[in-house]
Amino acid sequence: MADREQRTQAIRALLQDAVFLSVQELSERLQVSPMTVRRDLERLSDLGWVQRVHGGAMWREQEASLGQRETLHTAEKRAIAEEAVTRIAPGETIALDSGTTAAKMAEQLLVSDTRPITVITYALNVALILLADPTIHVHVAGGDLRPGTASVVGPRCRDFFEAIHVDRAFLTAAGLTQTDGFTNSNFAEAEIKSAMREAADDVYVLMDRSKVDQRALVRFATLKEVGEIISDGPWEPPWPAILKTAGVRLALATTAVRPAP
Repeated sequence: MADREQRTQAIRALLQDAVFLSVQELSERLQVSPMTVRRDLERLSDLGWVQRVHGGAMWREQEASLGQRETLHTAEKRAIAEEAVTRIAPGETIALDSGTTAAKMAEQLLVSDTRPITVITYALNVALILLADPTIHVHVAGGDLRPGTASVVGPRCRDFFEAIHVDRAFLTAAGLTQTDGFTNSNFAEAEIKSAMREAADDVYVLMDRSKVDQRALVRFATLKEVGEIISDGPWEPPWPAILKTAGVRLALATTAVRPAP
């Protein structure tokens, strides 16, 4: 494989599947010399894409910033958020995740007929949006701030969610595969998502279909641990059958393709 960019994509795919591979294994799979593999890994390490480990390398998951993600699939996220708020009844307590889809849901809560409600979150951007309505009681978990995502993580945040109970949890995901379930690109946030899931009577995952068959760094829920996915559509086979077998409802936000006002 002579082309460097092709090798880069191949190395990414191989390391994401295997987590760790030796220089020799990469050399054999790419059909290039170990020296070429070492040069490629050195370049990718300098770019922050791989972590060099003795004798080989691990893929270092890249996480887009909140500002970067705000520009992606905005119409779909808005429609998903509109559908999600219809699951909430006045007086309920919900846990709301971090991320741009969660922020869209916060915006929809401001104009919905679900109020008054209580919202518990670890996302500062979500909390700031909800401050506009005094009928929404907002609790923000404490902990260590991640500036790139405006989220709070760490042991204090995890302990907070482990000690509470909510009616519904609305989570977001970076990826979904049949074998790995729902995944996220950051260990610390995945830990909080898991605690939120366990605190809820009903669990929803809000995700556009671009996340399907994508795998991020760490799992925070299996398919059987989620009650409903709210997404845009359609989902291609075999996913409808997979979800039915796992007992997961799939709700499609049919207005996702409409233009922004």
